Formats: sequence, structure tokens, C-alpha cells
Amino acid sequence: MRLSTVSPKVWVLILAVSISLVALQSCSSPKQRTARDEALRSLRKIDSAVEVGVNYLTYRGLLIEAKASVNEALRLIKNEKLRIALNNAMGYYEDAGELWDGDDLDASWNTISPSDTSQWRLVTRNRLVKEKSSFGGEQLRTKSAVQQLWAKASRQLASL
Repeated sequence: MRLSTVSPKVWVLILAVSISLVALQSCSSPKQRTARDEALRSLRKIDSAVEVGVNYLTYRGLLIEAKASVNEALRLIKNEKLRIALNNAMGYYEDAGELWDGDDLDASWNTISPSDTSQWRLVTRNRLVKEKSSFGGEQLRTKSAVQQLWAKASRQLASL
């Protein structure tokens, strides 16, 4: 096959695979690769748990495990893009845990508003999609906020 006859879609696929391989091979030592793999494994464990459903206590345990793995990876890994992706995914999961805080996510009263300054800061920082409240201001159901953060973390992991 001549290079000039390769479709643009194939070139995009080749480029995407090449970038992924560079990111995965960007850890030069066995220690770095092990740290990267453990961090990704623990983050993907959270991702799987939230897909099938998880209670708050189990979620917090998974966060603790992932935080230790990610911290170790960040200490050892030099590749900046990988460090940013791991840190972002962990941050989204941590923020989701902070917003959830053990409350019933399905309760209709469980909302976040600008008067909840520490929680609203997380909503704003993570650029979560807000809704109009019945009083004319902005609010966000805690369940929606947590799910949006989980989706952001999942997309971050999918990029690795």
C-alpha cells in the first residue's frame, strides 16, 4: 500500500495509537512502570465501582488506596502529561467524595447552592453543569455533581 493512498481516518488512528504508546512507554525504569500501572489499576478500580454502584464507605476505601498509589506514581514518574492525567483523575474522584460526603445521593433535598461556599467552590472549579433553582438562582443536585465528576475522571483515564 502506498502512503499517499492511506485515508485520513487511518492517519488519525495511527497518530492516536502512537501517542498512547508514547505515554505508556514514557516510564523509563521498572519502578516507574510499576508505579504507573498500580496507580492506573487503583483508579480504574474506582471507575469500575462507580459504574456498577458503590456505597460511600467502600468508595472512601477505594479513594484511600488510589491516593497512595497515585502519590507514589507522581513521586517517581517524570512524564508531565502522564503526571497531569493521573493527578486530574484522582482530583475528580476526591472532589466527588467531598461533595458526596456520605449523604443519600438520591434524596431530592440533597442539593448544592452558592450558599454552600466550600462545596460550590468545587462545582465552580470543576466547571460542572448547574441548573436553575426554583428560587431563580443556581443550584446543582449532589448526585448530578458527583456523576459529572466521575464522568470527567473516567474520560481522563480513557485518555491514558
